[in-house]
Amino acid sequence: MSRKKKLSPLGRAALLCVLMLCFFLFAGSQFFAVKAVRTEGLVRLRESDVLRLAGIEPGDNLFLVEAAALARKVELNPLVAKVRVKKNFPGALVISVTEREPAALILKADGSGAIEVDDEGFILRIYESWPSGGLPVVTGLEPETIPGPGKQIISARLNLVLATVRLTPPDIMPLVGEININEIGQIKFFLTSGVEIRFGKAAPLEKDFLLLRELIQGEEFRAVASTLKYIDLSSSKPALGQ
Repeated sequence: MSRKKKLSPLGRAALLCVLMLCFFLFAGSQFFAVKAVRTEGLVRLRESDVLRLAGIEPGDNLFLVEAAALARKVELNPLVAKVRVKKNFPGALVISVTEREPAALILKADGSGAIEVDDEGFILRIYESWPSGGLPVVTGLEPETIPGPGKQIISARLNLVLATVRLTPPDIMPLVGEININEIGQIKFFLTSGVEIRFGKAAPLEKDFLLLRELIQGEEFRAVASTLKYIDLSSSKPALGQ
């Protein structure tokens, strides 16, 4: 009866080295070359801008692509909030981007243009002239040194305004042309129709918006809308002023 020969420790080590060498040669071969890069989640960003930041070239080895480092490169764009990179072996790369959503505009100190921010106060773009679009303009902020795109504006008043923007129902937000906040934190809306919405001394709450929607959709509002100057929600009983 024959007995199988066992490899000596030296033989096992040599075999392991050969297998590892074969693996590294195979992993570094053109079989794992990047042949396709796909992006997901782009709305305002162009794919070419994302790929330029990622710096991936056809033929790069997929094993050697550092997903975390690639994500950090793409996140350098001010419009990008988060990036997730997925490797689809043997030769495809997927870059999933979560974009920052524009929430409001801030008038530049010299009045020459506007600063676009998301709902966390991160600067997305700085415009040298007034941009088109339906974003509300924030006024009444304390004087601030405005950082560059991609940086967050640190402002207590702006934080209150943006918290209000997040709370505002999506069917009301397009009607708002300006959001003003004063030194005591009182917030006012100015609708694009010219009507002023007074919320009182504190930032508005969800119940204030429910009441505002009810008023705007009511027959009384529609009957006097063309001559209405303000809606006062600062007291227990709302008032329409002409």
